[in-house]
Amino acid sequence: MPAKICVVGSSNIDLVSRVPRLPKLGETLTGHSFHLGYGGKGANQAVMAAKLGARVTMVTKLGRDVFGEGTLNNYRDQGIDTTFVLFDESAASGVAPIFVDDHAQNFVVIVPGANNRLSPADVQSAAEAIRAADLLVCQLEIPIETTLEAFRIAHSANVRTILNPAPAALLPDELLQLT
Repeated sequence: MPAKICVVGSSNIDLVSRVPRLPKLGETLTGHSFHLGYGGKGANQAVMAAKLGARVTMVTKLGRDVFGEGTLNNYRDQGIDTTFVLFDESAASGVAPIFVDDHAQNFVVIVPGANNRLSPADVQSAAEAIRAADLLVCQLEIPIETTLEAFRIAHSANVRTILNPAPAALLPDELLQLT
């Protein structure tokens, strides 16, 4: 029987531009190419687990925009349970504009959008999915208090937890103890 994995985390749209070099302040460059991709640390974890054969439930928050709708459809196309993919009517979906130069140097700007609105109450509404999982996976592209609530629920049901501590942040002792 495949593992049941619940991912509580971020969903972003990666907007990748290839440029000859990184621009200087105030400069406009012409790029070589552009790619739009589905990303975010949580989304990447969910998709890879599904591709490896796990039954995956995603808990995330998207904006009610073209990026949010596309992300929802991508999750469905990947066979991920989207029962707890939520929409925020007033925040945009998370995006990550990424610039990569000819020497593979890059810079990334994360605009969290609706990811920052995934709340402990949203996680509580998904508690049944967390408790039913064999494994809960989280990262830090959503509010820490939201990740902490997910880990509390998992701990109360003896569900194993994995934390990808990225992007780097100060972590509450309780979160580390529940990991």
